[in-house]
Amino acid sequence: MADASAPDLVAVLAPVVVGGIIGLAGGWLGPWLLERRKEKADKKKRRAEKFEELVTALFEYEHWLDVMRDIQLYS
Repeated sequence: MADASAPDLVAVLAPVVVGGIIGLAGGWLGPWLLERRKEKADKKKRRAEKFEELVTALFEYEHWLDVMRDIQLYS
């Protein structure tokens, strides 16, 4: 027969188990989410850099074409 004043085992262990789950989730999920956000930011930054390079190359090509036209017309 159990003592009426003794706490129930489930009532004692439930907060410990929940705390452990929260701790494990925070220890694993937090860094994983931060890494994903960092990867997305890096990818976005790299795409912006590549787009800038493309626009620069297009303007340089257009300038080269203008120079070639000028050479052909005014040589």
